[in-house]
Amino acid sequence: MEALVHSRPRRSASRLTFLEDDPGPDRLLRAIVANSRRWITRWARAGGGEVHQQNGVTWVYTPKPDAVGEIAFPRLTKAGAGEQLDLIMAYYRRQRPLKPVICWSVDPPQPRDLAERLVARGFYWHGRTHWMWLDLRRMETNHPRPPGLRIELIEDEGADEHAPAAVVAVTRTRPRRVWRFAASLDGKPVGQSWLHLTTGSLGVAGLYAVHVDPAARNQGVGKAVSLAACQFAQALGCRCAILNATDMGEPVYRRLGFAATGAGQTWWWDPEATAGRGDPVRHEGG
Repeated sequence: MEALVHSRPRRSASRLTFLEDDPGPDRLLRAIVANSRRWITRWARAGGGEVHQQNGVTWVYTPKPDAVGEIAFPRLTKAGAGEQLDLIMAYYRRQRPLKPVICWSVDPPQPRDLAERLVARGFYWHGRTHWMWLDLRRMETNHPRPPGLRIELIEDEGADEHAPAAVVAVTRTRPRRVWRFAASLDGKPVGQSWLHLTTGSLGVAGLYAVHVDPAARNQGVGKAVSLAACQFAQALGCRCAILNATDMGEPVYRRLGFAATGAGQTWWWDPEATAGRGDPVRHEGG
């Protein structure tokens, strides 16, 4: 069996602080939102985009062809929500190229009628998020792996001349808070995971973009590449890992020790679907 290839964290764990042990559900949700929002803004800036924050909401725009606009976990007052959403949508309509927009929200949203307000502005419901978390002291590490599996921390994304500029930029930001782990099987790339660390009183390890090629699934690759990220974060002193699980990924994460910790909602705005219709008629009174 091929051993995991680990590079030890260079920064002393004693210099970093993280979310306390055994956090309650409210504090854990705040940590999830903080990590997710920071992930969104990091990538927007790395891709040459813009980040805006105003009145309890963060939104980003990135000109990259494969990027979408993102409204990150709004916490709006009922009185000011309508005006703020109008401002944000006017901003997105001015951008070129015009991009789809996704809005991420906790459940229940704030304000409670956020869904109605978004639908009135041309959004449609896109799906639910499924947040999971892991106490890193209790992660399950004993899982079978195929012979020839290799998990490697990519120390320098810039060493690959084909690496996208945003990937290089986000991993070269200092202090470093984003790392990628690559999985190969018999020398062939088969998967990856991304680790995003936030620090401070809400600091957690966020796992993102975990992927395994279809031909390599059901062999333990997904567990191994996720476990590598979790172990790296634990070595830095982090206590909790979080992620948004797909239906396919949930059983994998449960075997590592992750447990459900709530859900959220997403909405989607497609500029092509609303082109030529003008601003939708609003019925929610704001």
